Order: sequence, then structure tokens, then C-alpha cells
Amino acid sequence: KKQSESLILNLKHMMLFIQSIVDYSLTQTDNFTVNADQVEIVSTVREVLKIYCEQTRSKNIFTKVEVVPSSAGPKVMWKTDRMRQDVIRSTIIFNSIKYTRSGNIKIIIESLEPRVSELKITVRDTGVGMDTKQLQI
Repeated sequence: KKQSESLILNLKHMMLFIQSIVDYSLTQTDNFTVNADQVEIVSTVREVLKIYCEQTRSKNIFTKVEVVPSSAGPKVMWKTDRMRQDVIRSTIIFNSIKYTRSGNIKIIIESLEPRVSELKITVRDTGVGMDTKQLQI
């Protein structure tokens, strides 16, 4: 069972990678469309994290998802294109894991204004970080 779960998670990672290539190709044409739906963000972030559970476990990386303000509750709804958001989150989380030898990765989901559907998603890790020159790009 564990092997089949691992295979499924690897296939999900590959699917997100392929989707990012397809999306890039579509942005070069007039065929790029966005399919926005109401998406529950916390669970989708956890699903993306689950794809990388073997990597985080093998590197002894602890992951945490935090919702700010905590009064927002465990469900944070946002109108977005789920597949494209999963691709973006997957890329950021993958890079965080890639450059973190051990320690932790914390994903903070912050509802900026309850009436306006604005979110801020921050990924903090104990990885090597970026130097000043890289940050200017």
C-alpha cells in the first residue's frame, strides 16, 4: 500500500510539472484561460505538501501550515484556478525542500481583508536562503 501511495504522489508531482510546461506554452499564445472556482486553500496546501512527504521525512524537515488570523478558522476560501495555484505552490514548496537540509518549512496563509478575497501565502524555511543579488532579480 505504501508503495502505491508513493507512486500516486510521484504521479501528482509529475502532473503538476507537466501542467507548468503546458501553461508556459499557452501564455505564448492566445489560448491561455483561467478557470476560477471557490477553493479551500488550507487543504490544497496540505495536499501539495503531502506530495513531498517522503522528501521532507528523509531530510528530517518538519512542515507546518498556519492560518493568520487564527480566528479565520481552518477553512479559507478563495476564488482561483486550482490547478494553476497547485502548480505555483508545488514549485515554491519543492524549492523550499530542495534548499533546506533539515529543520522546518512553515506555510503561513493570511487573509488580508475578509470582505475582499485577498490572501498572502508565505513560505518560511531554514534553508540556505538567497543572497542580495538573487533577491534583486
